[in-house]
Amino acid sequence: ATVCYTEAANREFTTSAKATLLAASRWDEYAGENSNHGFLTNAILATVNSSNFTITHRQLHSALTPLVHEAAGHEQHPVLRGQANRMDGIFLEGFSDSR
Repeated sequence: ATVCYTEAANREFTTSAKATLLAASRWDEYAGENSNHGFLTNAILATVNSSNFTITHRQLHSALTPLVHEAAGHEQHPVLRGQANRMDGIFLEGFSDSR
């Protein structure tokens, strides 16, 4: 299937973001599920558990994307947005500043 991806790439990581967003799919895609969880939830659980809870946002996104692609037949693309300086912070750990 052809995906029409028109979101501006320069808005992925903005200095004014007040939160970090990890979304199951792009705005124009469906987020797939199996009988237990969504594909993204399954990938997050597997990735975080295997990392001993010490994985950065960037590492998490890189690790779970192929798992979601495999489960969804490459029809679902997880999205990570927020401040660039927070992407190397540990996932599930609080932010140390509000910049």
